[in-house]
Amino acid sequence: MKKLSYIILAIMLISCGGENTFQTENGTKVTYHKKGNSKEPSDTLISYFLLKYETIGGKVLFESQTEVPTPIKLDSNFFVNKGTFFEVLGEMIVGDSVSYQLSASELFIDNFKGRVPDSLDAEDKINIYASFLSQVTTEDHQQKSIAVRREQMLDQVDKEQVAKDVEIIDAYLEENGIQAEKSETGIRYTISDQGNGPKPKLGQGVKVHYAGRLLTGEYFDTSMEDVAKAQGLYTEGRPYEPFPIQIYASSVITGWHEGISLLNEGTKATLYIPSPLAYGPRKRSEVIKANSILVFDVELVEVE
Repeated sequence: MKKLSYIILAIMLISCGGENTFQTENGTKVTYHKKGNSKEPSDTLISYFLLKYETIGGKVLFESQTEVPTPIKLDSNFFVNKGTFFEVLGEMIVGDSVSYQLSASELFIDNFKGRVPDSLDAEDKINIYASFLSQVTTEDHQQKSIAVRREQMLDQVDKEQVAKDVEIIDAYLEENGIQAEKSETGIRYTISDQGNGPKPKLGQGVKVHYAGRLLTGEYFDTSMEDVAKAQGLYTEGRPYEPFPIQIYASSVITGWHEGISLLNEGTKATLYIPSPLAYGPRKRSEVIKANSILVFDVELVEVE
């Protein structure tokens, strides 16, 4: 399919009288600003594009960022019922940068299957810019996506509250004669039994035994049956077993993602987690009140 497309594209380039422009099937003129020299894209990889569309007056409607490019998989499903917007992307190779123009109705209705934004008329012209940056494997794309998610989660952390909580944690540790390691995000942790297995990577699955408590010593949850019975938390019928998560891909507190990723498989440790890396100003339960510092005794049982 792609080889035939490039033959058609070559004919179009000749018919347009040069190599700096080509026309799509519906007559849309596409201008090259830069041409790549790589081979035809692979339909098994994830393609990264920088995309931008704006009004004639310069109002930006969408713009992908270099650190977070738009991912598209150019497989056979991509070309089903494609419109001009997607047709152009499908004709590009890595290194290409192009621009062209569509009406608002063509872009938002015909291509995106949505509706024209209220701020636009259906016939308003939209300038579209596209750059084909690179291709990566699905695994690399997932790693990149999870790394971005981690940065976004950490950016949302209340740094002032972290600083306040760290003072409280450090005072508690000093008062109790506990020597703890420090993480860049504010977590304090001690290792009681060092494991020899691998540390988990972003997106990797792990299984963790845990017992959660406050600095006051009051327990609120555990995956260990003996601890649950000892602390009056035992629930009949609940499976007491290692808890599975994926590092920065599961819905657990940020402090867990950060803290568990510091440990080797087989390690037993205690994590002291500032409240912004836990539940922040939210009241989680009668025990976990707003801005509660949490302590977790954990064992990284398995890195999958």
